Amino acid sequence: MIKGDIISDIELRLTRGKPSDDFETDRRQIAFWMDTIRGQMLVFWIERNGDIPPQALTHFDCQVATSKTPTCVLRGCYTKQYITISPVIQLEDDKGVYRVALQGGKEIDRYRTSAEQDILKHIRLAKPTNSHPAWYRIDDKLYLLKTLPNANIQLDLVLSSTSTVADTDDYPLPDELINVLIERAVKKGLQQISQGVLDLTNDGKQ
Repeated sequence: MIKGDIISDIELRLTRGKPSDDFETDRRQIAFWMDTIRGQMLVFWIERNGDIPPQALTHFDCQVATSKTPTCVLRGCYTKQYITISPVIQLEDDKGVYRVALQGGKEIDRYRTSAEQDILKHIRLAKPTNSHPAWYRIDDKLYLLKTLPNANIQLDLVLSSTSTVADTDDYPLPDELINVLIERAVKKGLQQISQGVLDLTNDGKQ
């Protein structure tokens, strides 16, 4: 369902079918409520079903890696490449970063821990190469273990905020969960409006 349509539906329910110009400025707040509830629903869905629904993913094409300042050691200098990503939902096994691939569709392998990196780089067939690259994540950066000149990267992420999703785009949530999302957002909105509270910081406080 279109993101803007969901916001409008919630807005109408909160104003009991009589939207006002004053309330129109609060669409950003409604989107924040939606994202908070969506994150909770997706964590439960994935725990129950064991996988991420395709509708929850946001796809990014043509992401160009940034080259970090070369680091020089006794054996020479090397350059790290990384891609900065938007915050993702914290899921088991870091599934919020669902897929990293070359522009042609070939997936890039993930190294999850530094210990795994140390082991695999000494195994000839598992060692990263320019034709078989790998990556690992630290906070909001995905580091490539082999330099890929002019490489365009594809990403599929489970974003924690949909602020980059346009109102004219589909909201990243399975259709069967949309009605539940709307009901919970309306309930949360009525509670906060009655308390005179507007919270745009995802800090868990009401």
